[in-house]
Amino acid sequence: MVQLWDLGSRRPTATLTGHTDTVNALAFTPDGRRLASAANDGTVRVWDLRHAGRSATLAAGTGAVNALAVSPDGLLLASAGDDGTVRLWDPRGHRLLAALTGHAAPVLALTFSPDGTTLASAGEDHTVILWSTRARKALATLTGHTDLIRALAFTPDGSALTSGGKDQLVVTWTLDPRRAERAVCALRRTVSPAEWAHATTAFPALCP
Repeated sequence: MVQLWDLGSRRPTATLTGHTDTVNALAFTPDGRRLASAANDGTVRVWDLRHAGRSATLAAGTGAVNALAVSPDGLLLASAGDDGTVRLWDPRGHRLLAALTGHAAPVLALTFSPDGTTLASAGEDHTVILWSTRARKALATLTGHTDLIRALAFTPDGSALTSGGKDQLVVTWTLDPRRAERAVCALRRTVSPAEWAHATTAFPALCP
């Protein structure tokens, strides 16, 4: 069950029913007309909020669906869950656009970059994968966490991505080569191979 609330009156305005198990994630489209929900029943539902109770059901893989994200322009919906596959959907036409494979364990977190060209995913395999939403392929795999990753967030300018995990680490990944150059040069010493690798992890795939 999904409950909608009016923040002004702090009262419920609608109850959306249809999932048959626990709901794990929710995501509105930017125009506020649609709401996506993901659940342990293996489905994603896209609710048309102009007609409360009307929804489309998307078969989103095997096992629970744990994470959702909507692109800034509202044209893409991403879902991921226990089967480790990241799926891209058309939230208006309810069509599957791509199934992205690369994770070796359940995916727990998704987020789009501010310009919508990159999707980040992370989960129980301790890795973050960056995906091109245009080419529909992996750009880079970021490693460094030692336990599952629960949260992802891009900076407003898209130059960095922050991940948080069960290992109690919050890692900020620099995605702008110029920013990494400034950080390395600021050390004013010879950097170790590990420091250089960490600073430049994503660049071979992200740079033209």
